[in-house]
Amino acid sequence: MTEVPANPDPVKSVLPSPFRRIALSLSGGGFRAASYSLGAMSYLHQLRKSDGSGTYLDNVCFVSSTSGGTFPAALYSKYIREGKNFPMVYKDLMNLMGEQDLLGKALSILNDDKAWEGGVKQRNMINAFAKAYDELLFKKGNFSIFDEPPGQGQCAVCFNSTDFYKGMSFRFQSDSNNMHHVKLGSEYLYLDKANNRAYRKIKLADILAASSCFPAGFEPIDFPHDFTYNDSPDHQLNLDELNDSMLIAEYDETKQWLPKNQRVGFMDGGITDNQGLYSSMLADNREKPYAFDLILVSDVTSYFMDPYEPVPVLEEPEWRKRNFSYYLDKFGLYMRRIRIGWMASILILLACLITIAATPNIYLRDSAFLLGGIFFTISAIIAVLLFYLNRSSVIRLFFKRQLPSDDITELLNQLKLNNNFSKETIARLSAYLTDTRIGSIEQMIKARGASLITLSMDVNLKNTRRLIYEMFYDNCKFNNRRMFNVIYELSTFNRSNRQYRFDHKLNWNARTEDRALLLEGVDRLNPIAEDARNMGTTLWFDQQNKKDEMLKKIVATGQFTTCANTLEYILSLLREVEDGRLEIPSDKLAEIQELGKKVTEDWIRFKKDPYFLLEKYSMV
Repeated sequence: MTEVPANPDPVKSVLPSPFRRIALSLSGGGFRAASYSLGAMSYLHQLRKSDGSGTYLDNVCFVSSTSGGTFPAALYSKYIREGKNFPMVYKDLMNLMGEQDLLGKALSILNDDKAWEGGVKQRNMINAFAKAYDELLFKKGNFSIFDEPPGQGQCAVCFNSTDFYKGMSFRFQSDSNNMHHVKLGSEYLYLDKANNRAYRKIKLADILAASSCFPAGFEPIDFPHDFTYNDSPDHQLNLDELNDSMLIAEYDETKQWLPKNQRVGFMDGGITDNQGLYSSMLADNREKPYAFDLILVSDVTSYFMDPYEPVPVLEEPEWRKRNFSYYLDKFGLYMRRIRIGWMASILILLACLITIAATPNIYLRDSAFLLGGIFFTISAIIAVLLFYLNRSSVIRLFFKRQLPSDDITELLNQLKLNNNFSKETIARLSAYLTDTRIGSIEQMIKARGASLITLSMDVNLKNTRRLIYEMFYDNCKFNNRRMFNVIYELSTFNRSNRQYRFDHKLNWNARTEDRALLLEGVDRLNPIAEDARNMGTTLWFDQQNKKDEMLKKIVATGQFTTCANTLEYILSLLREVEDGRLEIPSDKLAEIQELGKKVTEDWIRFKKDPYFLLEKYSMV
């Protein structure tokens, strides 16, 4: 379940309608997250209600997602509003991840001049992927489909991104009751829904791109330029519409329209909330006493972290022991030789010209023509080379044993680091670095790069994750209304942790038969979940992933892990009722007991055949 146990409320609580209104929080993590979330949703669709009114996936009334989780969240919520069923969602998303070459499609779009004609979208990787999403998945669909409150079996949505204006979660969201009750954005940056309805025309593909452009893999997607399109005269969104739709607020609460010459970058929603959980918590607070009977968090990340390994200084081969001064001297020597060669070639060229003009000997004149042509070409090439080298401030300063401080300052300005480095500091660093061994400089660059990646991709994300989960589990308001559905739960790596949790950290009194049912006989599941846990964060499955059947393993892990956690959640409710700590109306209690029997049957079957549900869907 979770590394942060809930504090049991000593006062008897009441749960009037378990499973009636479910909120799904689908985490980031590339195609691994998309596959795992699809598996979780497919298991909920497998569970049919005893009254014959549908499945428990139909009870999902709100879905919050970030990054990879936005793939199934956006496609499912769109299809359901269009009257399509979940098996169609499953089929199309499995096809995208398994059969379509998404990376190849995006790269072909990137290099296709016609794909960028007549538009203001930047020609870069994230926009190429957005165009691929639009073509392969959403078919030009836009946010207008969520403009009305959801009907029966439909859900409100929140697709999370991160704005690079104030560094906050930017929520592309609708509301269960009225679209205009919630901000589409954040406190400081939001779209003006009341007076400008341009938000309705924003493509779902661009929203998915904004939610899933993870750091290091993609550049930011910029508003408004990258959200424009011109598919046809009656299907377009231009800069003027978007410029007049975005409001920005300062910390003193003053507001203004986004200036015409200003852009706002969006990046992966996982930077600020990688589970989409905080958005679900906020949505839960919109109704009293709460909006949801259950918040189910489907998560492919973890609090586990590999320790940072220091980068050693390498001194082999020999070139690493040299410093920049040595190579600058060598460079200067070669440049002097080139100049001497240039002057010699000019002298030879002049001699050839004189010979051509003065000699009456036809053989000597022809030889002079040939030789003159050769040395004219050599002189011209060297002249052009020297011209550009002499124009370069970098080369000139190299000869002075300095790094180009003006150029470096400009680079730091572009990287927004100029406040940390003065010109004096840059000059001193330049003088120092020219006499530093190449191996030491290499180590410094690698160490800084490795530490920055660890800081951004592990330390910051995992601490943000911990903080949000602590808010979720420390608040007794969410007692008996939360399910933590993490990909590593049934992995080989987590077996001892799972056993320890049942021995020491449960906040409900598990019976002997409960422990045996949930812990024993999972040997066939462990290696599949272990492979799923170790899959990297990418937006494609490469050939090795396909050979290893990673899509199949991750979807199956989502199915049987959701089954296991649903069973544990049901047992916890039943035991809390038996122990007098929870009250559930008798009709709902009977429904939960009946559901528990179905989930138990599925769990026993999963332990025998981990892929039985996956195979069932493959035949639909």
